[in-house]
Amino acid sequence: MKAQTTAVHGTLALAGLVAAYMTWQRPPETAKAGTVVVAEISKQSLERIRYEDGTRFTELGRKTEGESRLLVTMGYLPGKAPLADAGVAAVDGGVIATSPPAALPPPTRELFASERAEGTYSKFTPLEATRALGVLKPEKLDELGLVDSPRRLDLKVAGVSRTFVVGKVIAGIIGTYIQDTQSNEVFLLPGTTIGDLDPSSQALV
Repeated sequence: MKAQTTAVHGTLALAGLVAAYMTWQRPPETAKAGTVVVAEISKQSLERIRYEDGTRFTELGRKTEGESRLLVTMGYLPGKAPLADAGVAAVDGGVIATSPPAALPPPTRELFASERAEGTYSKFTPLEATRALGVLKPEKLDELGLVDSPRRLDLKVAGVSRTFVVGKVIAGIIGTYIQDTQSNEVFLLPGTTIGDLDPSSQALV
C-alpha cells in the first residue's frame, strides 16, 4: 500500500516538474507565433516613434494637452533641405528672359494622423521581429545594409530613448534589418513596419 502511495506521489511530482518546465520554456505571451519581441512596449509607455531616412524624418506621437490625438510630424533634417533655385537668366536676341525660381521645400508640418497611422503606431506595442540574428560580424552587417546606413529608428518609451540603425533596402528581402545601438543585436522586422513611416508617403496623414 505504501509502495503504491509513493508511486502515485512520485508520478504527481514528475508531472508538476514537467508542467513547470513547459511553462518556463513557453515564449512570452506578448509574442505571436513565429515572432520575437525586440522591445516590450505598452500603449501607455510609448511616447514617440521617429524615423529618419538620412534626409527627412517622420514622427508619430500623442498630443498630451486636451484630447489625446495621434499626430504626424514630417520635415527635413537640419541642413538637408534642398536649396531653392533662384531662376536662370538668359539673353535671347537682346531680350533677357528668366525662368521662374523653384518652389521652396515644404516646412516641417504637424498634422492629425490617419487611421492607418494608428495601425502603424500599434505595431510598436510591443515591437516584434520575425527573426533575431544576435550580434553579427562586420562583414555580415555590411551584407545586411547596416554599415554606414543613414537611416535611424528612435523610440521614446517612458522618457527613455532607444535607437536602432535601419538597414538599407535589399532587393529580394521582404522586411527590414535593424540593429540595436546599445546591444548591437540585429533583428528582421516585418515588411511594412518601417515602410509605413516613409517620409515621402502621405498615407499617415
